[in-house]
Amino acid sequence: MLKIKRPLLYFALSLFLCLPLAGFCADTTTSAPVKTVQMSLEQYNQLKTTIKEQEKTLAQLQNRLDRLGSNSTALQNQLTQAREQLTTTKQSLTTADSSLSQANKILNRQSQSLATLTEQINSMTKKDARLTRQRDTWAVAAGVLLIGCIAK
Repeated sequence: MLKIKRPLLYFALSLFLCLPLAGFCADTTTSAPVKTVQMSLEQYNQLKTTIKEQEKTLAQLQNRLDRLGSNSTALQNQLTQAREQLTTTKQSLTTADSSLSQANKILNRQSQSLATLTEQINSMTKKDARLTRQRDTWAVAAGVLLIGCIAK
């Protein structure tokens, strides 16, 4: 009997040593007690109404946010179009400026050509006037000489 008591005693002692582990495990596996709130039916209905109103307000705000987002997208598109138009206008202005510079160069060349042509015309007019005077002088001299020969 002593032989049977000893293993039973060891077994009981080992179970006794495992008791703190069992309690620890049991404590961690149980969930916290569910807390409940007690209120009157009127308070519950008022809470439900408030929640519905807040959900409705939230939906309206989400709707506004979506519209503002779409407005923002539309504004971004308009801004992009305006930037493209600005770029096109700048390119046109650059082209016009280049054309104006070329026109000024051509106008300056034409002014110089006109001045040269005017000088040439003036020079030719003076030369023509000189040649006319010389011709008239020789004609008068020849006429005087002829009259002098005839008069003799």
